Amino acid sequence: MTTNQNGERGHTVNGIKLTLLALALSAASVWAQNTPGYNNRIPPDIMTPGTLETRSGTLKFFDGFPTKETTQKVSDNLDFLRGVEVFLNFVPSTSIEGLRRGMVGLAACAASDKRRKDSNALAHYQVG
Repeated sequence: MTTNQNGERGHTVNGIKLTLLALALSAASVWAQNTPGYNNRIPPDIMTPGTLETRSGTLKFFDGFPTKETTQKVSDNLDFLRGVEVFLNFVPSTSIEGLRRGMVGLAACAASDKRRKDSNALAHYQVG
């Protein structure tokens, strides 16, 4: 107990301090409740969801790890994407091969014309 300037006894200041301390501790204990299945509280933003909707379908996870079906689905999708990538990477090569074959055909026509094999022989043939 404390005595104020008038000699009166009061518990007001200490009571308020103790009440505030109790509120602070209870609020901290509510915030720090453990996430079920874990030793500590884990923010929901970083938790791996149980399912995830994607363009490839629904991916399922258990304890943050993908199921066998999910692993197979992702692997199949990566195989498909790699095939598309290879196809797109070789489009320029096939275009160049088409140009090469066209030039060989023009040179063969020019050679059968019994003219000299220079650019003047190619000037007589129009492509397309």
